[in-house]
Amino acid sequence: MRIAKYIGEIKENLIDYIDGITLGEGSYAFLMDSQNNIITHADNQYNPTADNITNIEEISNGKLSKILSLGDSTIDDKILKD
Repeated sequence: MRIAKYIGEIKENLIDYIDGITLGEGSYAFLMDSQNNIITHADNQYNPTADNITNIEEISNGKLSKILSLGDSTIDDKILKD
């Protein structure tokens, strides 16, 4: 049980850290898992609930998924405007 509690605390700290990142006016960071499911997002409608997990393919008409497929491009190449 101690390990599960510790992992839970790490997860909460990581989510708090990601939520606090500001990259410039109108920009934000978000966290997703290896399946491209959103873990934390500035727009709460995309955050997981007991009933729903949002995959990045489901938002912005799949633009985020396309950006990820670019592979090793630079961060400047991965800017998405709503």
